[in-house]
Amino acid sequence: MDEASEDELWSELDDAGDHRRGEILLELADRCYHRNDLVQFESLVEAAAQAAERAGDDRLCAYARFNQAQGLMELDRPAEPIAHFLAAAGAFGLIGEQGDIALSHQRAGDAAALSGDATVALSHWRTALAIYEAEADALSSGRVHMSVGGELMAGDDARSAVAEFRAARASFRSARSAHHVSWADDATAEALIHQGHADQAVPLLKSCLDNAAVGASEFARGYAGMRLALALR
Repeated sequence: MDEASEDELWSELDDAGDHRRGEILLELADRCYHRNDLVQFESLVEAAAQAAERAGDDRLCAYARFNQAQGLMELDRPAEPIAHFLAAAGAFGLIGEQGDIALSHQRAGDAAALSGDATVALSHWRTALAIYEAEADALSSGRVHMSVGGELMAGDDARSAVAEFRAARASFRSARSAHHVSWADDATAEALIHQGHADQAVPLLKSCLDNAAVGASEFARGYAGMRLALALR
C-alpha cells in the first residue's frame, strides 16, 4: 500500500503518466472501499482501469477490473459486474494467473446467479471448476460445486444437486476441512429430504452433529442438532 497521504496522492495525480496514474487511482479507490465510500470508489476504480489499459499494464488492469466488479456487487447491482469480471479474467490470462482467472469466472457466475441467469452462472462456474481442478485447488473446487448444487436446487433439480454436493464433499475431504464437509453433508441432506428420502439424510446429519461436537461453535452444534431432530421427526 502506498504510504503517501490522500492529499499527496491527489497532488501527484495531475503530472502522473498513465502507469503511475493507474496505481494512484487504484490506491485511492482502495481507501474509499475500506471506509465504505462505494460511490467514489466506483468512479476511481473505473478511471484506474482505463489508465492501466492505456499504459498496457495487464496486471494493474486485471486488479482494477476485478475490484471494480466486486464494488458493484456490494452496491447490489449484480448485472453490471459480469463484464468486468470477464475483463479481469482476460487480463489475468495475459499474465498467467490461473487461480485469479478461475476466481474471476467464479465471481462472474455468482453475479449471474444473483441476476437470475442460471445458464450463464452455470457456464462460468464450470469454467472456474475446470481451472481449479487443473490447479489441484480442492477447497475452491468444493465451493464451486456447492454453488452449482445450490443453483440446481433452486431450479428444482434436487437429484443433480445431490451429485454436486457429493462432489463438493469429496473435494472438501481432500482439503481436510471438516466444517466444509459438514456444509456439503447438510446441503446433500436437504436435497435428499426434498426428494422424500429423509432416511438417507439422517446419517449425513449425524455426521454433521459429530463434526460440530469437535471444536465448533455453540450455534453450529445447536443447528446440527436441530437439523437432525427435524429429519428424525
